[in-house]
Amino acid sequence: MKIRIEWMIVLLFILIAGCATKKFVIENANFYYSDKKEKIDLLIEPFHSVGVLETWGMRHNEVVCVKGMFPNMLTAEYFPARIRWNAIAVDKKGKEHFAQAIFFKQLDFSGKYPFYVLIDGKKEDLVGGKVAVLATGVDFLYDLNEKETVNDFPRFMEDVPYRDKMIQESGSEIKAENIVPDFFEKVVAKWNEYEISTGGFLLSPIDETQIVGGYLLEVKFANSIPENKDVEKILSDLKLRSLGFQKTENSLFIQYAAMDDKANKNILAKINSAYPDAKLVQTEEVMGIAGINPQYSYSEKFVSMTRGALSFNYMGTGLGFLIELATAPGAPSNGLDSESVMPSRRAAGIATTFFLTDYQENIKRLNETNRRLIRENEFLKMKEGGE
Repeated sequence: MKIRIEWMIVLLFILIAGCATKKFVIENANFYYSDKKEKIDLLIEPFHSVGVLETWGMRHNEVVCVKGMFPNMLTAEYFPARIRWNAIAVDKKGKEHFAQAIFFKQLDFSGKYPFYVLIDGKKEDLVGGKVAVLATGVDFLYDLNEKETVNDFPRFMEDVPYRDKMIQESGSEIKAENIVPDFFEKVVAKWNEYEISTGGFLLSPIDETQIVGGYLLEVKFANSIPENKDVEKILSDLKLRSLGFQKTENSLFIQYAAMDDKANKNILAKINSAYPDAKLVQTEEVMGIAGINPQYSYSEKFVSMTRGALSFNYMGTGLGFLIELATAPGAPSNGLDSESVMPSRRAAGIATTFFLTDYQENIKRLNETNRRLIRENEFLKMKEGGE
């Protein structure tokens, strides 16, 4: 399903003299499918982290998937909905292959979360080569067994022999027994396809309403709180899509997809007609993933700090911009890398709670599966004994 999303993302381009604080583009990639030096952008913006980029290998049916384990240290870069990290492989001939590691939220029988690494290339070329997963800031490398290695970021981006050496020494060997057959065809190829305004496509299991975001409405009730299905019908009648509900002692939090806040009054009016004691306490926009500014480069930090503070007072605007330009390089990188700053400790707590709750649910499912297998095994033994 192709969905054009340029209207979802407002891009602000400001030309500023000088270099970026951190440039994520490799200019001299020695890719296996080309005799020329290729460019590759390793910057993962929040929107890109909810899916995988459609690559040359995917378009030419040349993709190999290997299974590894998600490194515990990368939980520092995790947030709800993120599934992707970059990776690079080097084959036996020294050719480079772009790869993407998918965080799969279903526990392995070892009790760990798996990483499924999609590597551009053919199996016969890749087996015997090495692959390493990159931290978001490319300042650490990880093998398929969670081993972490410190990386010299500038040198890695510019120096081909150093980059290959780091992947050979820090990565894992690509073994035939670790290859997951047809993972791309049976899983990733069936995801939603989004056209990206910067070019190319993103394949993601998330639908467009979650990427756009919506609004969060808190309604307080003096008496009984309505059932979710009743509110679902109200939203459906207003042609709005529910993104979830949460109840407290006397409040109902409703999250729904909408392009503006005009729907709030309509929702409250409908709820009021059925529940006269309903009172709107709070309304809040829930920012979509596409709207997060990762603030990695000098200009991106500048954009985030100015917060669109443009006015017709050119002198005042110019002075304000000058101050912000002077301080932009020191702005925290509110992105996905391990050096990024959480908006608050509560935000960190929410992300941690989400991760741990999901982990506990997975453990519960794994235990249930193990119990079922044990019962089936005991039944077979009893049956064989009876015969």
